[in-house]
Amino acid sequence: DSIAWSPVEGKVAVLCHNGELLIARPGPDMPKQWNAAFQTDRQRQNQQVAFTQDGRTLVCLGRDGKILVREAENGSIRYPPLKAGVVGFWSFTLSGDSRHMATATVDGVVRIWDLQEGIPVGHVLKHPTWVYRCRFSPDRETLVTAGHDGKVRLWDWKLGELKAEPMIHPREVYDAVFSPDSNWILSACRDGNLRIWDSSRGHLLAPPVKVGQQAFNVAITPDGRLALVTSSGSDRVAVVDVEKLVAMLEEAPAYEREHVFPNHLGKPTEFVITHIPTGKSPRAVVIAPDGGMAFVADALDDTLTVIDLATLAAIDTID
Repeated sequence: DSIAWSPVEGKVAVLCHNGELLIARPGPDMPKQWNAAFQTDRQRQNQQVAFTQDGRTLVCLGRDGKILVREAENGSIRYPPLKAGVVGFWSFTLSGDSRHMATATVDGVVRIWDLQEGIPVGHVLKHPTWVYRCRFSPDRETLVTAGHDGKVRLWDWKLGELKAEPMIHPREVYDAVFSPDSNWILSACRDGNLRIWDSSRGHLLAPPVKVGQQAFNVAITPDGRLALVTSSGSDRVAVVDVEKLVAMLEEAPAYEREHVFPNHLGKPTEFVITHIPTGKSPRAVVIAPDGGMAFVADALDDTLTVIDLATLAAIDTID
C-alpha cells in the first residue's frame, strides 16, 4: 500500500494491507530478502509509511486515521497514536530534517507537528475541502498542499499564511512536489496531466504534459533531471524529461515565459521520454537516494514494480 526508502543503510519499507511491515535491502536477490519486521497493529487497512532522515524512526498511518511513530529497529511505539478528531488523518509528510511532520485530513485541515514530542505546533492551515497531499520545500520554509478542489496552495506554515494565489487545475490534484532546488513545483492532476509551476508566484510555466488517465503520484530524481509519474488508470509510469523542460524555460525570453509558454498548444508529450509498464493501478512511487532505482506500488494486484533508472525499464516484479 505504501513504500518508503531509508536515507541510510539502503533499506526499503513496505507497509502491507494485512498489517505487516516488510523491510529489505535491494540487491540481486531482492525478492528473497524481504523480512517481516513487525506487525503494525493495524490488522489491515494501512495507508502510508515513511522513514525519518536518520533511518531510526518509522511513521505509519492507518486508514483508521491514526498515526504511529515507531523505532525502526524493533517497532516499539515512541508515544501514543496521533489522532485528528472524528475524521482522522488522510496523509502526512516529513520535513527534510525530520523535525516536523505535516498532516492532512479529509475535512481540509493541515496541521504541523513536532515529531520528536508528538505535539502540534504553529498554525492550523485550513482548506475548503479534502487535502490529498502536502509536502515541505527542501529548505523547509514552505508547505505545498494538493486539494480536492483542484487547487495547489503554497503556505508559509510558520506564519499560517498563503504565499501566492492558488494554482488552479480543472480537476482534483492528487500530488504536488518541489524540485530539489525549490524553484518549481510539479503537480499531478486527475485529468491525467503533469504541470510545472513557478514556486515563488504560483504561475503556470508550460502547457500540461499528458502522462496517463489519472496522474496520481510524482517522484523526482535527486538531480532533478527526471520525474516519474504514476497513472492509476493506465497501469504504467510516465518518465518526464524535466531537465529538458526546465532548460527550455530558462533559455526563453522573459516575455515568452510569462505569456507564450503557459498557453502554448504544441506537443507537450515531447517531454515524456517513455512509459514503463507496471502492475495494475500503480499508486506510490519512490526513488532511491542515489537515484539508481525506483519502486512502484501496484494497488490492485499487490505487487511492487522495480525500475532501473539507468535503462528506464522495469527489471523485476515482487509479489
